Amino acid sequence: MSFQLPEPQPNQAYVEVSALEAGIITMPLMIVIQGAGPTDTSVIPSLAFSIRHKQSGEHLMFDLGVRRDTEALAPKTQWLIENHMPVQVPQTVEESLKKGGLNPDEVQTVILSHLHFDHVGRPESFTNAKFVVGPGARELLEKGFPGNPESDILTSTTPLDEKRSRFLTDEDFNVSIGPFPRAHDYFGDGSMYVVDADGHLAGDVVVFVV
Repeated sequence: MSFQLPEPQPNQAYVEVSALEAGIITMPLMIVIQGAGPTDTSVIPSLAFSIRHKQSGEHLMFDLGVRRDTEALAPKTQWLIENHMPVQVPQTVEESLKKGGLNPDEVQTVILSHLHFDHVGRPESFTNAKFVVGPGARELLEKGFPGNPESDILTSTTPLDEKRSRFLTDEDFNVSIGPFPRAHDYFGDGSMYVVDADGHLAGDVVVFVV
């Protein structure tokens, strides 16, 4: 495995990134740390990221944090929040964007790392955005709530219409970057890569930026 990254180039394409407040979660540590006690918790931020491609001016979001109206989530997720993982949303991602001078309807693309509630926010706020999700996400959406009452994934998280969504396939991950063997050069100019990070949930991706 190589950790060597490409050398900077003259007139290198790049993106600008801003981390946005998008909710707070009280996380039971037993979920993430082996040996943690049943009452051990940690308060962690749920972050979203505003990305602007400098060359084209395109505005993107990577993840949308937690929605304030948690009653709109699947019942299984509501139970998790009420009994194990309380959330607070002092400032939604929409409010964070507006403080920076950008309205949600100006965002052109939303890339979701995966479909858990603390990453997908309130996607219906982004009325003009195309949604991008990783391999395997479509099947989770098609089998989501309300069609499947036991699912914690909302089918409405991402439009199933391919005019509004891009469902990445294994074939899209055709380049490597540093230690990541499966990446997709999103703009084709080396400024931002969507990296296959399957393992946490089907369709899991991360974004690597220059």
